[in-house]
Amino acid sequence: MDSVFVSSIQRGFSDVRQAAAEAIGAYGFHPTMAETAGASSDSAQRALLDLVRDSDVFLLILGEVYGEAGDSGFSPTEDEYNEAVRLGKPILVLKQDVDLEQTQEEFLARIRGTWEQGKLTGTFTSAEDVGTAVIRALRTLDGPNRPASQEQIDGASARVLELVSESRSMGGSSASIARIGITPAKSTIVLGATELDDPAIVDQILGEARVAISFEFDVA
Repeated sequence: MDSVFVSSIQRGFSDVRQAAAEAIGAYGFHPTMAETAGASSDSAQRALLDLVRDSDVFLLILGEVYGEAGDSGFSPTEDEYNEAVRLGKPILVLKQDVDLEQTQEEFLARIRGTWEQGKLTGTFTSAEDVGTAVIRALRTLDGPNRPASQEQIDGASARVLELVSESRSMGGSSASIARIGITPAKSTIVLGATELDDPAIVDQILGEARVAISFEFDVA
């Protein structure tokens, strides 16, 4: 399972960080952050930089406040970001829709200066919608050719058996000679709820599914 390091100021931002972590978990990834780091004999900052190193993805969440600069001359959050850049980690950046203090604006300018695209992955307003922004950002990493993990495949297989069992318990057609259950192996959202409100899309999906699942059975 991919792990995502959540980097941001902690004071006054706990609800945003928690919502982001829950969204990461719901997407099928594992959130790593200061709150779950556990005890370490190293300094707190060194332990967090090690978590950055061990994570697969770096998620930076920028709010109004930059944070207090340490011995490096940067805030702990910017130290973590610099470490992710140094290690070549995939970096996702979310910015809160608030006025940033000057030092935070300067940090944002440095981020844009080291980024080819020169733009953010997404924005959010509060803990209420940061989860949606996190999932949208993660989807940019999850291309169509990315293979499913064994854990995702096992989970999909278990869900197929569950669906088939439910169908059997509810009573199926006595003429059925086979019962087929299909569920995606990956947690990637291909179509959202709003897109499924379009009857044309639903009809197209059902039509293509009928064609794709057309089997001929030779019964002896």
